[in-house]
Amino acid sequence: ETIDWALDQIDDEDYIQCLEEILEKKWRLLKSNRDSGTRIKLQRFLYGKGFENDFVNTALKNLFS
Repeated sequence: ETIDWALDQIDDEDYIQCLEEILEKKWRLLKSNRDSGTRIKLQRFLYGKGFENDFVNTALKNLFS
C-alpha cells in the first residue's frame, strides 16, 4: 500500500522528463557502439533503473522514430 501511494504521488510529466534525460545520456554514451541491439540495451538499462514498461516503450519509440 505504501509503495502504491508513493508511486501515485509522482507526477507523470516529471517521471517522463527524468526518463528521457537518462535515456538521452545513455544514447550519447552508446554513440560509437550503436547496432541492431541498441534498442534492447537501452530498454534493459531503463528497466534496471526501475522505469515502467509503458513509459520506456513510448520513450524508445519516440527516440527511434
